[in-house]
Amino acid sequence: MRKEVYTVAVMPSSGRRIKTFSVSTRNLILMLASVAVAITLFLVIGSLVTWRYCRKQQQLASKAIQDSNVLQVEFEKQLGEIRKSYSDFRIILGIEEEEADDEAGKGGPDMPDLPDVSVIQSSPPHENVYNATTEVSSILKEAAALISDLDSLTGIVGDRITELTTTPSIWPVRFEPREQLWISSGFGRRKDPFTGRWKMHAGVDIPAPRGTPIVSTANGVVAQTGKDRYLGNYIEVRHSDRFSTLYGHMDRFAKNVKKGTKVERGDVIGYMGRTGRSTGNHVHYEVRVYGKRVNPRNYILN
Repeated sequence: MRKEVYTVAVMPSSGRRIKTFSVSTRNLILMLASVAVAITLFLVIGSLVTWRYCRKQQQLASKAIQDSNVLQVEFEKQLGEIRKSYSDFRIILGIEEEEADDEAGKGGPDMPDLPDVSVIQSSPPHENVYNATTEVSSILKEAAALISDLDSLTGIVGDRITELTTTPSIWPVRFEPREQLWISSGFGRRKDPFTGRWKMHAGVDIPAPRGTPIVSTANGVVAQTGKDRYLGNYIEVRHSDRFSTLYGHMDRFAKNVKKGTKVERGDVIGYMGRTGRSTGNHVHYEVRVYGKRVNPRNYILN
């Protein structure tokens, strides 16, 4: 068999001498096979590198999804606790839960039943990450809203606490046993013990031995102390814009109690006596609401 030879001519553009190369059929086949093998190896190696990179990215995405799911579970747990505390808080404060508005607009066109694509194919990793991120974002938004509401409720609690601590609610006399405390003259019209005429009594009289401690019935500030022809030694305590109380016929004031002194519920402000217009040892006790005298018996809860 005659051995064929192929000649390749290369003609330079500069017009120089034409160069020729001769190659046999066998060598040409070897050259083409080598090029094919090189291209194949390049494609295989490139595909392998790409596959390993994609696999690594998929593993990272899967780990991110797992971590996100763990965080989501923890967030939901914490959010559940916040929801319970929030609900309990509103119940304690007597604030009703806001109900969903059933009258809100709803609707939409009739849609055909769609196949359950989750059975057919799973969502790509990037979609799972997006969905998990969206869930966590939604949880954080709800948590932030609840925290904001809790801050508002805390303000309400603060106002309630202030209201409670500044509302008269105890006997103005520290005496044991407490069961023996009684009111010798109530609030309202009565016969004046000195003239026998019917007259308005703006407080209640509570008798006890001389020197028995007289206490502030709520938190407040001593508005004034003084001596009056009828009330004798007296103290007025301003508790809030709403409440003030007055204590009369004291034998003496407690040490360091003067105008501007801050007092708390139960603090001793003076001692029982019979100064002023009095038939015996007792305290004349008044409760005023926005300056109007009301029945103190309604504000003795203990």
